Amino acid sequence: MRARRPPMADGYGIRERDDDTQMVDWAWVAERAAATPNWWVCTTNSDGSPHAAPVWGVWVDDAVWFSTGSNTVKGRNLRRDPRVVVHVESGDEMVLVHGEAEFLMLDEASEQMAGVDAAYAGKYTDPETGKPFALSETLEGGGHVIRIRAQRVLAWKEYDFVNSAAEFVP
Repeated sequence: MRARRPPMADGYGIRERDDDTQMVDWAWVAERAAATPNWWVCTTNSDGSPHAAPVWGVWVDDAVWFSTGSNTVKGRNLRRDPRVVVHVESGDEMVLVHGEAEFLMLDEASEQMAGVDAAYAGKYTDPETGKPFALSETLEGGGHVIRIRAQRVLAWKEYDFVNSAAEFVP
């Protein structure tokens, strides 16, 4: 991903910056994305209104992976319109990912699924048993694995927004 100053309206102070050395880098983005306990998934309802929902998710191969049921609002919304924005839980160290949802069958994702399951199990435990929880285990009952490949990423440190804000594009 290529880094540049994000396009922002004039009052944010971004346009006046010609020194990019303090912008967050891709390694910083990947660290925050991998560490966040929850992702917010932002979709559009059929009537055009917004919908946001928190999910457990992992960052693997520059993509956010999570699961959702077929009949959830976010699942229905993503089937109808795969365009999505997902972001980390923290507003202090922000990573905001724009992309399109891909619904993957386990056999389609099998080559990558082991890595995704390992990342998921290393991050989350079953609330009832306390045992590591693999993403593929969340699919019982008709769930789907969703992958959001980063098409555009905005990232910044809130306490140093003007200097740290970056946009990453392919």
